[in-house]
Amino acid sequence: MTPATTTTMKINSKSTPLLNFCTFNARSLLDAGQLADFEDQAARINFDVIGLSEVRRRGTARLDLSSGYSLFYSGESDQSRNGVGFYMSQNWTARVLEFVPVSSRIASVLLDLDSRKTIRLVQVYAPTTAYDDDVIESFYEDLDGAIRGSSTATHTIIMGDFNAKVGQQIDEERATGQFGRGERNERGQMLVDFCEARRIVIGNTLFKKGSRRKWTWRSANGETLNEIDFVLSSHREIFTDVSVLNKFTTGSDHRLVRATITVQGSRTRWHQLARWRAPRKPAIRRLNPAIYRYAIEDFMRSNASGDNELDDQYGAIVNTIRDAAQIASEELLAPTKITEETRQLLKKRQELKKTGKMDIEYAELCKLIRKRLKIDLNNWQLSIVTSAIENNRGLRKVRQQLSTGTRPMIAVRLADGRVRHDRKSLLEEVQQFYNNLYSSMTPVPTSLKLPDEEPIAPFLDCEVRQALISMRS
Repeated sequence: MTPATTTTMKINSKSTPLLNFCTFNARSLLDAGQLADFEDQAARINFDVIGLSEVRRRGTARLDLSSGYSLFYSGESDQSRNGVGFYMSQNWTARVLEFVPVSSRIASVLLDLDSRKTIRLVQVYAPTTAYDDDVIESFYEDLDGAIRGSSTATHTIIMGDFNAKVGQQIDEERATGQFGRGERNERGQMLVDFCEARRIVIGNTLFKKGSRRKWTWRSANGETLNEIDFVLSSHREIFTDVSVLNKFTTGSDHRLVRATITVQGSRTRWHQLARWRAPRKPAIRRLNPAIYRYAIEDFMRSNASGDNELDDQYGAIVNTIRDAAQIASEELLAPTKITEETRQLLKKRQELKKTGKMDIEYAELCKLIRKRLKIDLNNWQLSIVTSAIENNRGLRKVRQQLSTGTRPMIAVRLADGRVRHDRKSLLEEVQQFYNNLYSSMTPVPTSLKLPDEEPIAPFLDCEVRQALISMRS
């Protein structure tokens, strides 16, 4: 099968790991409601890492969420605009060797697959056609620097919203396959030229899909459908499939693109890279004292005979207590961030998207969902605080429950002024800091000389006698 006519490949996933790397323009993950909506949709699909465009969060950080997933992001320092990032599970977070925030439009993460192979993911959000050419040229210069800086990785994947229409293959281009969509525009030609010069292939164009499984962006009136979100790599052979997931719906006008890849020769076992799921918290049960007392009395009346042996009576008592506790206890449902009413609205949004009715009704429904999510989160926070007050719990644990997540260190400034993002440098610098902190630089004398003082008078016999008498009393 030639690369130009690639279709979905069948790989033995038991011997060769299949990895699912996705890219999605979320339009915004600024507030807690949008993040909750995104995480709810992400839980419904199979993925390893999701690259994100238009996160719109300020600054640069790693956010370890209460759901057990991590969000790495790089945004503007002074305003909620642009922003790119990565969303991944705990097992992938543990494999992050470095996170490099290039700008609010480009960021990369280096992942460790095994002792021999690494993969670098580069997430982008290209300027729209409203920007001048010098802005887009500056963007591609930064992207080129990010790719060149990934020379330590054995594989590199570039993905994101390029705001460019690549269209059909022209004159046997190596950067594209036969299955592009639509017609190429000027920005699309810039992307193809960029890929041709660096021997990069656009994965979306390698696989034949139906027209409904190709477009990634829809206009507000629903009349224009374009393919502008892409997954690229300099290793054509790693792609086994690139497709659009229509069931991933957050109200964004973009659709999620998922690339399935395989890394030949990797020693990493499949179960080590299998999709991680957050551990289920143990159920909390509450005992109803009145029902428990009635159940005990009922069991005792039915087993009132005293003719049994002592061991039998003991066993009957134990069984009575256990059975009564089982009857009188009820499982307490933990408060959820998203209520069932809101979930029905989410389901309706999904159904509308399937029908293609991206009209006023769909837009109004998305607005209603955003309002409902905000109300749900406020009620959830209120229930956490109320429960803490009723059970006399400390406020420290409440703050932890209400926080979006923790923010571990992702960069360190060395003594010479350089900023390093790799995990090895972080560990070395932190270790050096605490070594210096707890090591004294002041010389300590080997012997101490006490100051001259008046000689202490010896104890008198009468003082000793009086002390012994007071001890006996």
